[in-house]
Amino acid sequence: IISVRFENTTHKKANSSKYFDIFIWKEDDIAKQLTYISYNLLSNIEDKELISAKFAKKNKEKTSKNVLTLIERFDQLIYFIIEDIYAYDRKRKRAEAIEKWIKIAVKCKEINNFNDCMIITTAFCNYLIKNLKLTWLRVGNSTKNQLEMLKKFCNCQQSYINMKLGINQCIQNNKP
Repeated sequence: IISVRFENTTHKKANSSKYFDIFIWKEDDIAKQLTYISYNLLSNIEDKELISAKFAKKNKEKTSKNVLTLIERFDQLIYFIIEDIYAYDRKRKRAEAIEKWIKIAVKCKEINNFNDCMIITTAFCNYLIKNLKLTWLRVGNSTKNQLEMLKKFCNCQQSYINMKLGINQCIQNNKP
């Protein structure tokens, strides 16, 4: 689902010269493409896949394949982001990659793509990213503040109340 790779010599990745380089793309463009992918995956989900949480039952591969595809993309994108950040061998470049992904998450939130906003935010809660202590020292305070704002928005406490309020606001704004 996320297998696009581009060639460039500014990104060092072991045993590969083809990859996706986030630095050659604008945050808006990446956020829009993520939104397009999410929209396609979400629009394929049928009501019957969600009824009685069929995606959690034994025969889920048959009854909820579209839900499982969305869940698989969630996990793949998290690890793609982690891999992308770790692909840079210098702390400064890793910090820039962290800042770029946080900006992309903010753009996703701005265009009401709460799914990918949550995916990106979840990637930053992974211990592999949290443990980059020397890299985080190079990340700007305003970016760190943006991440904290995103974490509050995507927080599971109180049943994702902030995301629900965001969705309700979208619905209210789109009423005729």
